[in-house]
Amino acid sequence: MTRLRTYDQVKALKDLTSAEEKLLRECKTGEPTILGTSAPDKPTDATQIRAELLRYLILGGCKDYRPDEIGVRVFGAYITDTLDLSYGTAKGITELRWCQFSSRFNAFDTRLVRLDLSGSCLRDLIAEGARVAGNVFLDDGFFARGAVSLSGAEIGGQLACVGGRFENTGGIALNAQNARVAGNVDLTGMTATGAVRLAGAMIGGQLACDGARFDNKNGLAIGAQKTEVRGAFFLRNALIAEGKFDLASARVGDLVDDLSSWPERGPSGDARLNLNGFVYSRISGTQTDLALRLKWLSLGNGWQGEFHPQPYDQLARVMAEMGHARSRRKVLMRCEQLRNRATLGKLVGPLAGSYGAVLWLADWLHRMFLGYGYEPWRSLSALLFLVAIGWQFAFMAWQEGSFAPNSDVIVASAEWQSLARDAEVANPADVWSTKADPAGLFAAMPHRCWLVRTPPECLQGQGMDYEAFHSLAYAVDLVVPLVTLGQEATWAPSKDRGGWGFGLWWLRWVLTGAGWIVAAFAAAAVTGLIRRD
Repeated sequence: MTRLRTYDQVKALKDLTSAEEKLLRECKTGEPTILGTSAPDKPTDATQIRAELLRYLILGGCKDYRPDEIGVRVFGAYITDTLDLSYGTAKGITELRWCQFSSRFNAFDTRLVRLDLSGSCLRDLIAEGARVAGNVFLDDGFFARGAVSLSGAEIGGQLACVGGRFENTGGIALNAQNARVAGNVDLTGMTATGAVRLAGAMIGGQLACDGARFDNKNGLAIGAQKTEVRGAFFLRNALIAEGKFDLASARVGDLVDDLSSWPERGPSGDARLNLNGFVYSRISGTQTDLALRLKWLSLGNGWQGEFHPQPYDQLARVMAEMGHARSRRKVLMRCEQLRNRATLGKLVGPLAGSYGAVLWLADWLHRMFLGYGYEPWRSLSALLFLVAIGWQFAFMAWQEGSFAPNSDVIVASAEWQSLARDAEVANPADVWSTKADPAGLFAAMPHRCWLVRTPPECLQGQGMDYEAFHSLAYAVDLVVPLVTLGQEATWAPSKDRGGWGFGLWWLRWVLTGAGWIVAAFAAAAVTGLIRRD
């Protein structure tokens, strides 16, 4: 159809429909042209309007016919052919509500005051590079059976897609890449079959996706890489049925979500969520439970097989700013554990097994004894735990009679030998070091003095000036390096007198080695070699 540029061309049109005649009358006076309250299924005389006539009016008519300054407002029309406003400038608002478009709506680099397509149905809306001074409404039952592209558009108000349906299976359903929206982008309750692309968009208000459904089986359901949202990001009661959600390097204000709205991993364990570089200022609402947040991070901490620590650093920072210092440490500890696990997973070659075992042990020790440097006081707890074990074994071994003086002179002496070999003496070390009371002992057991050359009662107290045994001090001597209480130097367990002594005889090497390891970690933490800010 010939492009209409003059009013004479309009008057020369044959077979004007009653809808078009009504439109021409009411555009002149500024009244809305109401042809119905829903999008018509087919064109009729009462609803059909040619796209070229609509274009003529939206762009301001001509000197012989000027629509009212308010612009063009049409409700319930069936618009035939392609409506092409590309590179033009609308002279007022463009309000085409509850309209059925038989073909495309093109608005490349178009200057618009306001665009309202609420409740309308169309095939494609291509408004790349458009400049809209006010709001863009694609809501209230809006339905697109093809691509809707606002890529590079500038919108001075809000972009509202509340309850809209965008269907472009296998393609891009809504494209707002690199768009600039001064107000909110409201996708509440929308349904998108195909990709929703927001990469590089600048949003001055909020991004709301509450109650929305996104579905793109073989690609990105939502691509929001490097998107910037100055206000809050809402994701509650939403569903990402199929496809991936990429938030790489996106920045938002408050994060207002529920964890069930984020996409779970795929059947093969592949990540469907990318949180690498995602930055938010705080978490609003009640979704600050640490266990739930760690699960959330586990959904998006890796992308294409690579582990990314940034999501953990980001959550830790926000937790600290919100006053959850303990949660911050737990998040960073979990990050360190997963980072080391990822390193182990990359080991290949003949030395991977042995080298991996060493790394695994180092990781375990670092986590258990220092909490990766975030909880250095764990080293003190570890030392106390080791001391408690040594104390228990030392106490039971002493009671069992499985200790002897740790002195070659005493052990080789006839007095100790006589006492140690007496089968009726259950605890030679205790008898040796107990204060002498010969009169009382002879009175209690007079029959023993003539049965042996030197009865144990006569030997009691021989070592009373020797270092007294104390099971706790002995354990401290074993475990804590560079601390000498004299117990280990004067007493030694015997592995041949009983089970506790046998156990302590072997365990002392383990306790001493573990004590050195824990103390080394603790010293590194204290001196700053292992420290986390």
